[in-house]
Amino acid sequence: VECPHQVLKSRTSSKRGFSFQGVVKCLECELTGPIDIKEEPPVQLRLRISDDS
Repeated sequence: VECPHQVLKSRTSSKRGFSFQGVVKCLECELTGPIDIKEEPPVQLRLRISDDS
C-alpha cells in the first residue's frame, strides 16, 4: 500500500523515457528519503484507417 508523499526536491528528464530523481517526505510517518523513478519511452505505433464501404 502506497501512501502520499510530499516532493521536497526534484529533477526530471524526458530525453529517453521519463525519469524523476528527488527527495520526498512521507505524509503519514514523516520519513524523508531519496527516490529515483525511471519509465520506458512510450511505444509509437503507425495507424492506418481505411474505409471499406
